[in-house]
Amino acid sequence: MKNDLEWEHSIDSETLSYIQFDSDENKVFGLRYSKLENDLRWITDIIGSKDDNKFLISVQVSCDASNPGTFIPNPKKPYIVRQLLENIGGGSDGDLHVQDVPCSLKNDEIDLAASLINGQSGLDLPVVYASSGGNNQPFVNAEKLARWFAGMAHVVVEPNREFSFRLMHEVANRNAYGGAVGIYWPHSAGREILLPSSYGFDPLYMEREISDSLREGLNALRPPRTCTWGYLKELSARRRIDQLKVTAK
Repeated sequence: MKNDLEWEHSIDSETLSYIQFDSDENKVFGLRYSKLENDLRWITDIIGSKDDNKFLISVQVSCDASNPGTFIPNPKKPYIVRQLLENIGGGSDGDLHVQDVPCSLKNDEIDLAASLINGQSGLDLPVVYASSGGNNQPFVNAEKLARWFAGMAHVVVEPNREFSFRLMHEVANRNAYGGAVGIYWPHSAGREILLPSSYGFDPLYMEREISDSLREGLNALRPPRTCTWGYLKELSARRRIDQLKVTAK
């Protein structure tokens, strides 16, 4: 181990690395856990970035192979996300709270629903919006989706079918309705609407497709620069350079 601000420790095929950097503007710290499994290397990065305005935590999982042609499996949601939510709790993300239960909209929250769909609510996480069907209930199991996507996306449920008709005038018909589910991405007009009819009116099939679409989108989404291992390595290199300058005087 080097010191309290930067160290690395390995046992057999597992390695744990830590970097911390404090400045007047922000505090950044991160853990990288890597494990070799035959030709595969799994890497989990847990990065925290805190300034005067917010505290972001990013958990990223990646996998690569030492030989070309090796099958790369899809990473699963890290168990550490569940532990963080259970032991620390989810914080505020724009107008919503990070949690493992759905956000059930009230009948008078048209403005909130419109801001979520239009990307104007200051969110960093995407929204999975479950509209009401003819029975005034979502077609999918919103509680199950909220548990699946906790820490990855917000699951929002509208109160009734009439809410959809009022909402469409506020969002230029961009809202999911009639039991459809919309995935709305933050800071952009990106969206995807999944219709029950496209999945044979099978809720389990549709829920799996929602999960796959969300995972693909999150894999392609670039995290904030201050929440990456590369940024921490840059800060570490800068610290070494500053220490060399002091030593050279």
